[in-house]
Amino acid sequence: MLTPAFLNLTSQDKPLEMFCSHGGPEMIIDYFIKIWDHSKITNDIKDEIVDDLLGPLQVLLNIVVLKREAFITKYKVELMKVIIIGRKISEILVSKLKSTGYSSQGNQIILLANTLLLCLLIISGASPSSDLFEKDIVMSFINVATTFYEDQNCLSQNEIDVQVNELNLLGKQVLGSISSRI
Repeated sequence: MLTPAFLNLTSQDKPLEMFCSHGGPEMIIDYFIKIWDHSKITNDIKDEIVDDLLGPLQVLLNIVVLKREAFITKYKVELMKVIIIGRKISEILVSKLKSTGYSSQGNQIILLANTLLLCLLIISGASPSSDLFEKDIVMSFINVATTFYEDQNCLSQNEIDVQVNELNLLGKQVLGSISSRI
């Protein structure tokens, strides 16, 4: 219920500072992980679960965009759990989006675009010499992101596609910076 308020607060500098100083990031990370664990997702993410995952993910994305280095340094253990969940979300949704007969209201595509961008930003914000991420995790995200971004080049201009296009542009830039370091 508070996720929309947190999303608004974390998009502004001063409220973000207060949010972070009062343990907001820990709460959102914990909430995101609990949603994932309680939903027991193995090979399909239903539209009902997408909404539960999307809000906290977007809050984390706001924090990473505005405070990347400090956030990654302070929460590297917790963010590794987010990356592992993000990897699973990405693998499930990319294979689902490629299946024949798939239809969605678009929120799964938005979840995937947000997940990829968040994870790529976290990976790109980690020091190249950091042992935070194994090379296979990084390569997994590069492969999934490349596949997703290439498939999204022909989006129409409806509201969902415009939102996904914006996420894709940011994601492609981050993907380029990661790829150049490997």
